[in-house]
Amino acid sequence: MKADDIAPLLTVSDAVYQKELRAISDILTEEGKLRRAIVRLNESRAQAPTGSTELGFAMQATGAETAWRMWLERRLTELNAELARLLARKAKEMEKVRRAFGQREALAMLETQLRTENQAS
Repeated sequence: MKADDIAPLLTVSDAVYQKELRAISDILTEEGKLRRAIVRLNESRAQAPTGSTELGFAMQATGAETAWRMWLERRLTELNAELARLLARKAKEMEKVRRAFGQREALAMLETQLRTENQAS
């Protein structure tokens, strides 16, 4: 076998690896968005007016505070569930990236080894 025989396979394996990297990149972008949304909601909860302020008292008196807190908890639950699903998908995609990387590296090493052997002979 010659190194030139490996070159097309190396090209294909590199293309597969790049495709898998793009897929994981999209997932990482979405993960960042979800994590930022969760942080924003948690910050909103921490900064919410309490009954000790005028606004907090008004919100409490009209029931708006309770409705808002219920909405907030529901939304946090939804976002955390979505993040959990995304992280499961990310784990599967990372396995594909690892496999594609390994194949690409193995072919690159084989090509280098064959070139070295062919030069030595």
